[in-house]
This record gives sequence, structure tokens and C-alpha cells, in this order.
Amino acid sequence: MPEQVWYTQSIYAALIAGFVPFAVVFIELLFVFRSLWQDKSGYYYVFGFLSIVSLVGILTVVEVTIVATYIMLCQENYNWWWQSVFIGGGSSFWIFLYCIVFYYTKLKIHGFISALLFFSYSFLACTVYGLLTGTVGFLTAYAFVRRIYGAIKAD
Repeated sequence: MPEQVWYTQSIYAALIAGFVPFAVVFIELLFVFRSLWQDKSGYYYVFGFLSIVSLVGILTVVEVTIVATYIMLCQENYNWWWQSVFIGGGSSFWIFLYCIVFYYTKLKIHGFISALLFFSYSFLACTVYGLLTGTVGFLTAYAFVRRIYGAIKAD
């Protein structure tokens, strides 16, 4: 396997590719976080729009994973399995960073236990989201690789 370019290495590819799905769901995250952490009622009413944004976010993960897997295969990097999981789940890192920014800029929470609860719940939610989008990324890359290598006629 030839030496890889810096943007196709694991951590860089996951961070770069993960920013695109984060950008898609960023505005909806603001509304969900405000509803969960700032409103006194604690209710979120816009589930139809949340469903559409979630669907568009998943489609973005699918597209980004296909492009990143294609770039890896063009670089003769055949180790795409875990890379596709990391690329799919890369947006969870950016969402956790946004949780940190949201905590320090928007919330007026004081106390160690309150901060611990906020960051624990945020970390768990981002981990579940990362596992979900990582699984979608892997299944997408698997189907993509099966399809492109299935089209090769070797006689």
C-alpha cells in the first residue's frame, strides 16, 4: 500500500468528513438543546422538522462515506472497514464540541454536579449518535465496495 496523503489518514478523514453532516444538523441542534436545557417546559414540538433534518443528516453521512471510501480506494488503501465507521461517526465529535460551546455560551449552570450531568448526558448522546452514524457509514461503504467490485468482469 503506498504512503497515504494526510487527509486520507484516519483521524483527519473522520474530522474533515464529519464536519459536513454536523453542518447539516447544526441549526436543529440549537433548537433541541434550547428545548432540553433552557426551556422550563422541557417539551420539543417540532418533530416533523426534526425527522426531515435527521433523514437529510443520514443521507449526508451516506454520501460523505461513499466519497471518502472512493478516495481511499483510489489511493490504493484497501483498509476501508474501520475507516468507514470513523468517517460515518465523525460528526459526533463536532456535536460534542458544540455541546461544550453551548454549555459555556448559552447555559447558566453552576456547580460541579450539574456540569457533570450535562457533559455525561452529552457524551452518552454523542456516543450513541456516533455509533448510529458509524454503522450507517460502514453499511454504506460495504454496499458501495460490493457494488463496484461486483461490476468488474475478470475472465
